[in-house]
Amino acid sequence: MSSRNHKEKRRQPGVSVVICCYNSALRLPKALHHLLAQTPPASIPWEVLVINNASTDDTVAVAKAQWPSDAPAPLRIVDESQPGLIYARERGIKEAHYEYINFIDDDNWVAPGWVEIIFDVMHNHPEVAACGGRIDAAPEETPPAWFERYQNNYAVGTYERAGDITDHRVWLLGAGITVRNKAIQDLRAHGFVSRLTGRKGKSLSAGEEFELCFALVMAGWRLWYEPRLSLQHFIPRQRLTWDYLRRLHRGFGRTTVVHEIYLAQMREEGNAASRSWWREGGRALKKVVYYYFDALRDAESTRASGFEGCHAIINYEHKIGRLYELWQRKGTYDRSVEELGALYTRLAAYARAQAPPLQTTSKRPPAIVHENPAGFEG
Repeated sequence: MSSRNHKEKRRQPGVSVVICCYNSALRLPKALHHLLAQTPPASIPWEVLVINNASTDDTVAVAKAQWPSDAPAPLRIVDESQPGLIYARERGIKEAHYEYINFIDDDNWVAPGWVEIIFDVMHNHPEVAACGGRIDAAPEETPPAWFERYQNNYAVGTYERAGDITDHRVWLLGAGITVRNKAIQDLRAHGFVSRLTGRKGKSLSAGEEFELCFALVMAGWRLWYEPRLSLQHFIPRQRLTWDYLRRLHRGFGRTTVVHEIYLAQMREEGNAASRSWWREGGRALKKVVYYYFDALRDAESTRASGFEGCHAIINYEHKIGRLYELWQRKGTYDRSVEELGALYTRLAAYARAQAPPLQTTSKRPPAIVHENPAGFEG
């Protein structure tokens, strides 16, 4: 990979574990407990950053109290006043001391060896920009019958193959994801700015990690799944409800508006200008009508229980979310298509210019065109 001159000084190989926190006082202690159990070799430098993202509870005090003076790595607490997961992660990237930046949530419990395995993967595979691992559910109570079908929506799951997954139409989940600082700086140098903010207070928006994966692949970087990386995702009982799942999928539907612009640019090699707000808005409205009547047909058996378990209802929520977000972006959608087309051109040129190339032998970044990252019909 050819070197580039960035304003930022090249960082030392090591692992910065970043925990983005919003009112995390109750959840944070167990996440920190699992980090305290890490025993990487002394040759692997690492640290923990707690990003206090506009919390109004005792998150800061709890973090300080839970991390002893003889801990295996230093812990720093950094305030980020602008609400939104993407802003907390951006602050984590800025403040991290090391090259490999690992993001875990306050409800993630990492397995022993977590830090060492991250270092092993990222240090020995310089072509990899981001890696993720196995995520198992740790529900507070027995989950409902429908949970298994939708568990990936709760950042739970595994991939069918290990190693380089760039060409296999799958994307890395945000929980536990590790990113290479140099790859992030390369994207920024070519004008990448995230259009999704992730979780913001009680908002159930998401999808910013997929957006990052799209941009990294455009630039020729590789994605990696490492099954040795394992964490448990704690799921409180209030999230194991049908109402929560419906609201979650409205949020997923909203993110597809941005996701599908990226995917169209990748599929059409940057020539997705035929997409317009009027065209996509019309398609979205038709989908809402179709899934509304589909839900009426399929929901009869679940009507008495509030339609719980009816997949057609979930699809309907997804399409409603997409239509709503398109309406919100009615004045900016067409410009976003143009801007992301220009971004694709810049990143594809960067990928081709690398020596040796980061990407595969194809003439362009891998055309990964998984149309619905959240896994929904139509």
